[in-house]
Amino acid sequence: MQRVEVIRSESTHCGVVHGVQGPPFRRSVDADGDGIRGRRQRIRDAWLAQRPSREFQSIGRRLPAGRSGLRTTVKSRVGCIAGALVLGGGGLLAADEFAISWELDGDSDILERSRGLVGNAPSGDREPPRQFLYSVHVDIRAEGIAKEVRRVWYFPTVASAQEYGSDTIRFDGRTDSVVVREAATLLPSGDVVRFDPEDVQVVDSDTYDEFSDTKEAVILFPGLEPGSLAVLHFEVATDRAAMEVPWSHALYPQQPFPRDHFELTASWEPGREVQWSNDSVHVNCEAGEASIHCVARNILAAEFDSGMNWRDEIGQMVISEYRDWDHVIGVASDAFAKAARRSASASHVYRELIDDGMSRQAVIARLHAFASREIRYVAVSERGHGVTPHAIDETLDRRYGDCKDKSVLLTRLLRLAGVDAYPVLVATRRLAVDRLQIPAMTYFDHALVCFEDGARRRCVDTVDSYTDSSRPAYWVQGRVALELVPGSKPTLIPHDRYRWQVDVDTSIAFDAQGGQTETTVRSYLGAYAGVMRSFLANRSADQAMRWARDEYERVSGNLPEATFEFSGMDDVSEPFSVHSTASYPGLVDADADLDYSEMSVWLMDELNSAILDNQRYRSFFPGLRVSSEHRFAIPPTWRFEWAGPSLNFEFEYGTMRREVRTDAGSVRFSTVLELPARWVTKDEADRFSEFARVLRDEGRLSMYASLSSPP
Repeated sequence: MQRVEVIRSESTHCGVVHGVQGPPFRRSVDADGDGIRGRRQRIRDAWLAQRPSREFQSIGRRLPAGRSGLRTTVKSRVGCIAGALVLGGGGLLAADEFAISWELDGDSDILERSRGLVGNAPSGDREPPRQFLYSVHVDIRAEGIAKEVRRVWYFPTVASAQEYGSDTIRFDGRTDSVVVREAATLLPSGDVVRFDPEDVQVVDSDTYDEFSDTKEAVILFPGLEPGSLAVLHFEVATDRAAMEVPWSHALYPQQPFPRDHFELTASWEPGREVQWSNDSVHVNCEAGEASIHCVARNILAAEFDSGMNWRDEIGQMVISEYRDWDHVIGVASDAFAKAARRSASASHVYRELIDDGMSRQAVIARLHAFASREIRYVAVSERGHGVTPHAIDETLDRRYGDCKDKSVLLTRLLRLAGVDAYPVLVATRRLAVDRLQIPAMTYFDHALVCFEDGARRRCVDTVDSYTDSSRPAYWVQGRVALELVPGSKPTLIPHDRYRWQVDVDTSIAFDAQGGQTETTVRSYLGAYAGVMRSFLANRSADQAMRWARDEYERVSGNLPEATFEFSGMDDVSEPFSVHSTASYPGLVDADADLDYSEMSVWLMDELNSAILDNQRYRSFFPGLRVSSEHRFAIPPTWRFEWAGPSLNFEFEYGTMRREVRTDAGSVRFSTVLELPARWVTKDEADRFSEFARVLRDEGRLSMYASLSSPP
């Protein structure tokens, strides 16, 4: 009698997606697995890598180093200075629109204060960079907002200088003017090397955040060596007449690096309504009649978990000119209404898209498909359109727009269809409503459209052209939102009970020579289908096939010749499916009894992504449902005697059930895994993950067939 356990790879395989490489993983039941970095996480990371987060203090933008030089007093204008490199997410920026004045003082106060710090900082081969000083003063006036910032960095090692030797000045390209008072490197010897303004690099930082026109002036500190200090002192003046909306701002005193001294001073005219909040345990604030003064010392570097939403966990400070949430709603609603006025084109488009007799659901799906797929997404938040969408007619004429433009268009089209739709602001990086402690616009970076659909609120995302209109895109599900409806308060975008849903159907047939042919169809549903479509959409046929083979080898092991097909790529109302067929000649001895085990590898792979590694903070598990069907067929030379076992796992975190049905020539294993969406605290993360491991370890499908006596 033979004993066969199929682990179709004895070698390690790493999955690579857009340059994001997953850890090695040997496909067997005793493997530790990928942890949280399963297929979905790698695809998500690759996608989000193109949409960078910038709320943490920018340090270390890795751009080509400019020349260093010693300057004393310089005045220049970005775009008029020789050698300035001006980059943008969509191409070159119009550099002459951004005024940066350089008034570098050879004996500035911040340099004198910094000289006493040289030699007093910790040193060591592995010491990270640290910020000796972060000081900001904000003056809120009728004519605008004036902000003065001082930052002093310390670079103890060659590595810290190489990796993090730059800083940025963030400013709005339309409303702000910048004056740089000091930008220099203070060497351990006491010598000063000043930044040359001709080396400034201005980049568009808001390819992701669609509610501002923020630019970054990148300062590459010259002459850095171990033990150096980098000093930056600048002022930003914001012209209120050019502002679209009232001012608000969020700060995060704790950063991924140590801070020795943090100081915030804000003042405003008596009688001006300004709100502020602070929930950072590191900061103490004193409030005056029309001012606040906040100080913190020796703030340790923040620690993170891989799956955390740090804005929900790290202490924050917010200053805002908004009175209440109705004020925020009113300002945003007026901006959206301005874009919707006088739109004759929308009615014309509606008549072209909608036929008489179409059901309500068909009308909604068609209008969403038009706004999401036929209006190209382009981030266009410049020139007064940080919050205000472009006019609907302009969007229709250009056939492109950002989330605001596309949302106001879809809202108008749905209202023409009699659907009471309304735009919604979304904070895509926040899942906790209670963290929005005071009303402000600064939390929000995205817009979509919601409406009532029977007894449920339904939201659709016009930026996502790969998910059907029955649900929002996976990356906004469960995010904090504000409906632009008077009286609304921050809430959450609805999320699926099981965000990740996949059906796996596998048929395995043995032949009389002991070979095996396997046919598998993996059907991804709902938001998961949208993720897979978006990932493969811009790949050539060869690239898609290569990915399919690599993915199959990563999960199932090295393959002989195999074929792959895709279905549901263009029709978002259907599941997205990957079809595969592979043959294994001479896999087992055809002249002996068959004692065989097969791993339910796709189920196990999904369970690997359910294993959490959060040790410091809670984590939101978005829900997982897998339906796995395995059918085995044998020739008449064998007869199935036994297969199993059946399973019925029930726990507070979910269930997994397996039914086994056999007859003489076939056996069927039907497994359904359901882990509903939920928050998992740091204290129960190990327990949750252990449950996922227990279920994963039940991925073996075992059977026994006796060799039939020859006739």
